Amino acid sequence: MKYKHLTLDDRIEIQHALKDRTSFIKIGVALNRDASTISKEIKAHAHVTKTGTKSRPHNS
Repeated sequence: MKYKHLTLDDRIEIQHALKDRTSFIKIGVALNRDASTISKEIKAHAHVTKTGTKSRPHNS
């Protein structure tokens, strides 16, 4: 069975798993999805916060 979209529940589970530092493979197994699907979802919806100080530039 091919899924086209992740559900809100799937995305919430991905968020919790990422906080627990779970690998994409393990998240994919838990959601019955391929690890590349998880990776693409994270890359598409990631919000990056730049950090740094006056003496150190922001991290890319």
